[in-house]
Amino acid sequence: MKDTIISNKKLTLFNLNKWSILPEKEQIDKPKINVDRDLRYIHNQRVKGVCWPYVTASKFGWIIKSPLDVAIEPVEEYQVKCDSDELEDLGGMLDVNFWIKRGDVFLGIKPDGWFRVHQARINGVWQNLFIPNGEKTFEWRLGWGIECPEDYVLMILPIPNQKKIKVHPGILTNSSLKKFNESGLGMSLAFEPIEKATIKRNEPIAKIIAFPQEALATELQVTDKEEN
Repeated sequence: MKDTIISNKKLTLFNLNKWSILPEKEQIDKPKINVDRDLRYIHNQRVKGVCWPYVTASKFGWIIKSPLDVAIEPVEEYQVKCDSDELEDLGGMLDVNFWIKRGDVFLGIKPDGWFRVHQARINGVWQNLFIPNGEKTFEWRLGWGIECPEDYVLMILPIPNQKKIKVHPGILTNSSLKKFNESGLGMSLAFEPIEKATIKRNEPIAKIIAFPQEALATELQVTDKEEN
């Protein structure tokens, strides 16, 4: 279990499964700037790594890392509304072998082997770690839990250097986090595979930040600036 203090508030991260990896603060290495006075014009000294707003924003929040090696690839998806006994015929027409019920529709996904092969034993039952969500996206169950103050929310964000997947931003409340914790599967991440690639264990995949829930009610007011 790992506690992170937010002002006078406390955010608690904890492993629900041995294979999970808890989020960590991003490590920003200050770049070394070489100044050669024998060069006349070109001196690249203004770099983002020493810019206070950039460094502060990069250090804000925690980096989510992949808990496993997973070979991902983009998928084709069909959303159909029918009786379950019609899926075999539809599968033959569309060359789809995998169907899953989500809401009022069935999702047909191909290729399907890469996400179906990843399962974990949760409370004695094998559970899938990747669940199709629709529009070629997946829910990735990460295996760790998190508790935050009642008046705070968590926001999931993509990170700039992760090009293999497209992470979809999302805001989670305390009640949502409790459901993740109680399931034993922990926090989940919504993403879309962008290219055929392998994401390695410990590879950064996304970021979470915490902020007061009242910030969601912030309104924008636009006024004309009076001329003096």
